[in-house]
Amino acid sequence: MEKITAIYHISAPAGSIEKITRDIAFEQTVEVPEHLVQSQDILDQVVGRVTSLKPLSTKAHVFEAEIQYNAELAHNQLPQLLNLVYGNISIKNNVKLVDVQLPDSFVSRFRGPNFGIQGIRRLLGCYGRPLLATALKPRGTSPKDLAAMAYQFALGGGDIVKDDHNLIDASFEQFQHRVQICLEAVEKANATTHHNTL
Repeated sequence: MEKITAIYHISAPAGSIEKITRDIAFEQTVEVPEHLVQSQDILDQVVGRVTSLKPLSTKAHVFEAEIQYNAELAHNQLPQLLNLVYGNISIKNNVKLVDVQLPDSFVSRFRGPNFGIQGIRRLLGCYGRPLLATALKPRGTSPKDLAAMAYQFALGGGDIVKDDHNLIDASFEQFQHRVQICLEAVEKANATTHHNTL
């Protein structure tokens, strides 16, 4: 069984760190406390395994935990991978995901980013400064008003406009219409500023 390894930094008292890491392994996989899992198959094949736990010498009460997950639980999907290694525990303020190690078979299914940061900078003609990006919000705003926001953002020198992740359409036509009028608004601003907002 191939494994995905997640490395976490956890702030906790030494006396409770082992329980916290086991709770993470259960929460991220079966989403129930350990005592509720009765099946040995689930314990063996689904529940994450704490494979390393050590104090970080640089900070008091901070530990590095390595938890391995069955790679099949990510279903070869990036959103599911993120959910597996950080989903439910992302709301805890004492746990930080610092690294993820993926098996080659998982990585080989994805070709990587189309441009990467250097390619995006090249498209924008923007170097030596942070990029300014926005998501069009709030949910419920008409496409016409979102396009007006996109225009103002691009006119003001913004670099990247993105669709908000929580804008979910009932049909592809709604998405296509929103993208088209926002694109036209950005292109109109670009013609004025000679900038290349994406």
